Amino acid sequence: MRLTIIQYFFLVLFVILMVSIIPPKIYTIEHKVIKTITAIVTAYTPVPQETDDTPLINASNKKVAKGDIANNCLPFGTRVRIDKEIYIVRDRLNKRYNCNHFDILVWNKQKALEWGKQRKVVDVLAKI
Repeated sequence: MRLTIIQYFFLVLFVILMVSIIPPKIYTIEHKVIKTITAIVTAYTPVPQETDDTPLINASNKKVAKGDIANNCLPFGTRVRIDKEIYIVRDRLNKRYNCNHFDILVWNKQKALEWGKQRKVVDVLAKI
């Protein structure tokens, strides 16, 4: 089926009008905060000196990935928010650390050093 010039014109006009009338969908995920913790937050890199002999596999037996965080008390898969960033608990710390300590995975040693040791508000989020 071939479109005439007039039909093509009206089709283009229709598409332009529809795009301008219907606002784009903006998908936001609302996270319900279960509890808020004031915690010590540090950063680590996936190297044997800071982890164990399998630095690219975390304690939840998954490959390390951006957004991983370690904590000794929250279940694996728990989402937490720190400074508007979402992290997923997939690793554990040394046993000497308590529940109020979190360790964020970063890929660069310099970034980990720059992060240092900070006291932060950690929002524990409901599962989606």
